[in-house]
Amino acid sequence: MRRLVCILLLAGCAATGDSGGGASHLPVSGSGPFTPLEPDPSLSISAPVVLTDPGADLDDPSVVVWNDALALWVTTHRGGVTAIEHADAVTLLDGFMALYPAIQADQGWEAGGVSQPSVLWTHPWLMFYGAAGMIGWATAADGHTWTKAPGPALIANTAEEGDSLSSPAAVQIGDRIRVYYLASGALWAADAPAADVLANRATEWTRLDGRPETPERDPMLRTPSWALAIGRFTARAADTPVGRLRHDLYFTAMTAPMGAQGASTNVGFASSFTAEDYATAGAPIVSVHQAVRSPTETPYQDKALLLYVTHSGARDVIAAALQGGP
Repeated sequence: MRRLVCILLLAGCAATGDSGGGASHLPVSGSGPFTPLEPDPSLSISAPVVLTDPGADLDDPSVVVWNDALALWVTTHRGGVTAIEHADAVTLLDGFMALYPAIQADQGWEAGGVSQPSVLWTHPWLMFYGAAGMIGWATAADGHTWTKAPGPALIANTAEEGDSLSSPAAVQIGDRIRVYYLASGALWAADAPAADVLANRATEWTRLDGRPETPERDPMLRTPSWALAIGRFTARAADTPVGRLRHDLYFTAMTAPMGAQGASTNVGFASSFTAEDYATAGAPIVSVHQAVRSPTETPYQDKALLLYVTHSGARDVIAAALQGGP
């Protein structure tokens, strides 16, 4: 029961591979509004919280779903060490089982910490992650034993992106792997041949343009007018019910400046049929008054499921919301 990723592998990996498990028959991803799970004394979880650890603060969830089972990767801040760990759940309402290590910093360029996983269910499994202002990747035949690529995938192009990249969000589009990332307060993207990436080969990454009709390279997304800044992103690419490929982005949006209780944050949403001209929702999509951040979305059962980070007790934890409520 400890390693439900094995269930996913035995069931078959026919998906095209995205942060929600990605298969062409899945319904379109949800654009909200999302309502946190209601507390229920009959549940084994303290809804809306679905994963907590008494010894770690959690962040950056990335989820893969097969039927009712969920596999989750998160950033953990534990005892001064930032790493990526993994947990499984038989069903959402059962909550996730104990965390165990997935990837730790063991290469010089990672500067002692890895974070912000973005996991794709491909052949083999694929994970992108952030470290030291760069983005790396790793593969795993079984979803557990990860082999890192030789060096980072992406390093900042200082002319446009400043000196630091973060928040990788990966999808597979045809025979290319696309990685979105944050730099200089905006969202950018690059892609590379899937065959090279899945083989852990050094490859040429092509920087993409959010508005190819303009002479200078533009980001895919800037901060919307209703927010002060944008943060951690996740992405999904899947067919709509009528078979049209849609590209969705979920992101942390700062809605009020830092105060005594920290910044006020919520979740924003943007979508595109071309993967270039993203339209952004005009308001946050989570119906909650507390600060929420680091969203990841996936179809689950007959609804859209959003996992996010919030604060509970003394720790940052993973909570869940459903489109339209339970």
